[in-house]
Amino acid sequence: MKQLLIFAAPFALIGACSGGGNPGEMNAGEWETVTAMTDIEMAGMPEEALAQMRAAMDNPRPQFHCLTDENAANPMETMVGGGAVGRDCEFGNRTWEGGVIDVSATCQIPGQGTGEITLEGNYTATTMEADLVVVVNGPVGEIRMAGTMTGEHNGECQM
Repeated sequence: MKQLLIFAAPFALIGACSGGGNPGEMNAGEWETVTAMTDIEMAGMPEEALAQMRAAMDNPRPQFHCLTDENAANPMETMVGGGAVGRDCEFGNRTWEGGVIDVSATCQIPGQGTGEITLEGNYTATTMEADLVVVVNGPVGEIRMAGTMTGEHNGECQM
C-alpha cells in the first residue's frame, strides 16, 4: 500500500498542474487535460510492485480546468500553478506563452520528499501537447516517470 501511495504523489503533483483566440492565447472556457505516464523507473523496486504501478498508468484520467478570459492570457496559473504545484515550489522555467510550454519546478511533497517536474511542449487556442518528466526523491529512493500531457478546449465552462 505504501508503494501505491508513493506512486500517487507524482500524479498529485502533475494534476495540480494539469482568451479570445489571440495568437499565443488559449481559448477561455473548459479545458480537458489527460496526463498519460508511459515509463517508470525505480531502482530496487520489486518487479511485482512495478507491474502494479505500470497497470495503474494504463488508466489515465481526464482533469477539467476552467480558464476565465483573464487566465486564458496567462494559463500557467490555472493549468500548473494551483494545487500541489505552486505551493512550496521553486520554478526554474515558468513559460506558458506564445504557443510554447516550458515549465520546470522543484516542489516539496508533504511526507514524500521532493518532486522535480518538467513540462515541455506547445499549444494553440484549442489544443495543447507536452512531454512530462517527474522525478520524486523520497524515503524509498528515486522514482522517475515520463509521459505526455494533452488537452483540448471543450467549450464553455461547466463548473
